[in-house]
Amino acid sequence: MRTEMLAGIEFSPARNGYPMSEDGVWQRFRRSRIAGVLAVYAGVAWVVLQLIDVFDGIIALPEWVGPVALVLLVVGLVVVVATAFVQGAADSRERAATDEVPGAWELDLDQIDDEIRAGGLPHLTWARAALGGVVAFSLLFGVAGTVVFFKYRNAVPEAVPSLIAGEAPEPGLAVLPFDVRATDPELEVWDEGLVVTVGANLDGVEGLRTIDYGTVLARWAERVPEGSTADLDTSLDAARAAGGEWAVRGSLLETGDNVRIDATVRAVSSGDILEQIRVEGPVDSLVPLIDRLSVEILRAILPERGLEGGVGLESVASSSPEALKAWVEGERDFRRGDFDQADESFLRAIEIDSTFALAWLRLAQSRGWRRNTPGIGSEREAYEKAAALTDRLSPRERMLLRAQGRLVGLDSIGADSLKAFVRRHPDDAEAWAQLGERLYHTANVDSMKASDDAFEQAIALQPRFVPYHIHAVDLAFQTFADSGMARERVERLENISPASPQAVLGRLAYDLAYGTAAEREAALDRLPDLPLAEHLYLMPRFSHPAYDSVTGVVAYAAMRRPDFPPEYQDGFRRGGSVSLTGSGRLNEALTLLESVEDPRTRICESAQRSMSVGVLPERVYERYLSPVVVQEAMTAARGPNAQASRVWAGFCAEFAARMVDRESDAETWSLFVDSTLLLLPADVQERVGSEFAVGRTIGRVGQAFDSGDAEEALRIFETLPFASRPPNDFRRIKARILIALDRPAEALEMLGPLGLEPLAVFDRARAFEALGRDAEAREAYEYFLTYWAPDLPELGARADSASAGLTRIAARLN
Repeated sequence: MRTEMLAGIEFSPARNGYPMSEDGVWQRFRRSRIAGVLAVYAGVAWVVLQLIDVFDGIIALPEWVGPVALVLLVVGLVVVVATAFVQGAADSRERAATDEVPGAWELDLDQIDDEIRAGGLPHLTWARAALGGVVAFSLLFGVAGTVVFFKYRNAVPEAVPSLIAGEAPEPGLAVLPFDVRATDPELEVWDEGLVVTVGANLDGVEGLRTIDYGTVLARWAERVPEGSTADLDTSLDAARAAGGEWAVRGSLLETGDNVRIDATVRAVSSGDILEQIRVEGPVDSLVPLIDRLSVEILRAILPERGLEGGVGLESVASSSPEALKAWVEGERDFRRGDFDQADESFLRAIEIDSTFALAWLRLAQSRGWRRNTPGIGSEREAYEKAAALTDRLSPRERMLLRAQGRLVGLDSIGADSLKAFVRRHPDDAEAWAQLGERLYHTANVDSMKASDDAFEQAIALQPRFVPYHIHAVDLAFQTFADSGMARERVERLENISPASPQAVLGRLAYDLAYGTAAEREAALDRLPDLPLAEHLYLMPRFSHPAYDSVTGVVAYAAMRRPDFPPEYQDGFRRGGSVSLTGSGRLNEALTLLESVEDPRTRICESAQRSMSVGVLPERVYERYLSPVVVQEAMTAARGPNAQASRVWAGFCAEFAARMVDRESDAETWSLFVDSTLLLLPADVQERVGSEFAVGRTIGRVGQAFDSGDAEEALRIFETLPFASRPPNDFRRIKARILIALDRPAEALEMLGPLGLEPLAVFDRARAFEALGRDAEAREAYEYFLTYWAPDLPELGARADSASAGLTRIAARLN
């Protein structure tokens, strides 16, 4: 009977589309090439996980994205292995050839529908497996992106403080200063040292946010006068003001050769005690004692959060008490702006423990603030040492390290990642300061203003941390040129650190820019007594065109110093010529360049300054760029690079001659360049020749634009190797082309890094007007007319154009 029943059932080897060939499993395994398939899949999976990590740093993806992605990758692995076995069957190709099933790389969506309707599963092909993966991950990222969009849709990207809104930070733990009672003066440093080290130990524990120690110390200093003690209410108030949900307060007592650390963990809102902790041991075992204290604090708090787990002490600063002590002392000096002393302390910590990652990181920062000081050691080397020891840094410290790497050309994270971090850690003053640094060094006008917001947020959290004030003072001068703001910020810095070099420089800058005649004279008399590095640091503060007269005086004072490096001379004159040209003073700029010794710098910068304003009158050409003048400059060339410098001067002279239609001069210089170039070494010929090709392309761009063919000018410009991110002078050219092509939004983006130079602001005003942003256009035109001071009649047309723009805007607004 069983046989009769079975006889009525048809067993098809191809049922549901999955052929059961007569091969053995091993034969099919070999044909499926499963090892290669798995290797490719592992590579794809790694790329997907890396993308998730990158996007999480930029836009703070929801926490469920990672786990869901892992589930999808596991499901995908099953599908890929199954597809490999199906495609490895002996008769798969034969059936595909007869169109019974799709080929290995065919989708055949209609057949999928037929197979499902017939009650079977679709035949597995590589195209279908890939489509399934794309659809699954597109849905994942689409849903995650939608969640992020609605979560932060009210945040304004460049208005930095608004980034605090949108995501509630994790509950915070405030480690307050400890009372130290000891006869050994070397133990006194641990009143704040325990705040730093315990905080570093607990930083990065999931579900817990350790409030930045600087923020805690700032709130403490506001409430507890130096040398006094705090009662319970005052301690809890300081923790509350720092953003803490829990507070740790305690004492360190020296007892002979031993120390005892007592700590009490409290809920800030109620003052209730969660745990009282005591650890004790020999003085030379202080680091293990701090580790034990950290673990016990965490055990007291994690149940309050409904979490389990232990503390990973990978962020412990050092295993050496002496190194830790030196580092804590360096932290104090760094906070006060005493970078020389801080440098010594961090170096001492590193000499004791060369694997002390936090000390390397702070040493790099300290050297960064002393970049112009001779003999301080390599800032980049210190960053690289810290980067090599990232496994000894907490996640927060790794993020801060990567934020700073850009300053020395290392791999770094962008402003978006820092914005995401401060959303989650709004009380982290150092993260706000690093966001300010990142935006400050983009040199974009809008970013500079957002940078100021970030620095002010850091100062509000830690008002006595001197490094946060430095760029805040810089911005008051170089971006806002606001006497009231500059005075308030200089006085604020003087109040917290009156003798620091930063306060002294701030007062000098204010007196030079806004002081009385007597104060300006006194400030000028003090300049030669400054260390050269501090004198040079003053220069960027006066980059706003409002300070043109001050810039020249400070620069000439520097160049007259006996310790001023000779190799800086030409660079200073070049920088001065750029600033003067930006304000319309082309004749003055070219006169300044006459004293430059290197013929390449003198002639090429003269041609480039003329190109930047789009004007080179005949009489100006004759005085500064005629063949006689260029030949005289060439005879001054000295040193091993003299011949290459002469070739460059000839090339730039050819460029200038074509600007004034002196074709005979241009042909003479072209022959000189081609013949002299052959005398140079082969590698120099190749490099210089490629650079000349770029220069000639720029010349063709100018010819096309001047003839009225902006489309052709842009087409030629796009062939340049730096077309997407050109140097500043070439940014102006591209921006003007884009404005002529009615693409003002792109022009604004191109003009951003040029800052507040009047020449760039004029083009920005035109772009604003084209976009219908009349209020911004009016402000830009007025700014331009205030600071544009042309010293040649041919440069007056822009002022007429700006005045006409203001008339048009007034008519529309009225």
